[in-house]
Amino acid sequence: MRTPGHENGHSTASFRYSGTMVTLHWATVGLITAAWLSAQIIDLFPRAIRAPFTSIHIFLGALTGVVVLARIVVRLWGTPRPEPEPGIADLAARVVHLVLYALVIAAVGLGILNAWVRGADVFGFFTFSSFTTDRDMRHLIGEFHELATNAILVLAAGHAMMALVHHFLLGDGVLRRMLPRG
Repeated sequence: MRTPGHENGHSTASFRYSGTMVTLHWATVGLITAAWLSAQIIDLFPRAIRAPFTSIHIFLGALTGVVVLARIVVRLWGTPRPEPEPGIADLAARVVHLVLYALVIAAVGLGILNAWVRGADVFGFFTFSSFTTDRDMRHLIGEFHELATNAILVLAAGHAMMALVHHFLLGDGVLRRMLPRG
């Protein structure tokens, strides 16, 4: 029989995710940050030279989708997890993770849809042909994509802040689970 706080003979405090999960986690963080930053600078350039920046943004978004799908596969079929802790904090952490996954999937899907409604060329290798001239639809899809990405940033910032609370105030080792080994 397992006791609370132990999995596979390891206490929850000493549990660490696999190197694959850690790599995928930090790749997701980096890609989302880079994609969001790239979106913030696109409009700084004249329309005539925006194509490379738009291509970079679309590529980063698509790569984020691939990495998140890999994370989901590894999480569901290939990685041990720490034993759930009793109480509301563990439930809140699990809900936040699920919502983050859902938001990233939504943001990537809406980003692809946004590229299709607007029409976009990705580095000359792939073209999304616009399927509508409806400006209201283009605007609405763009707004939903932006809303999803901003929600990711807010929730991820809260997630990171809680990891720091666990590390510095609670001293329970939760942050060390996702830090690269070294």
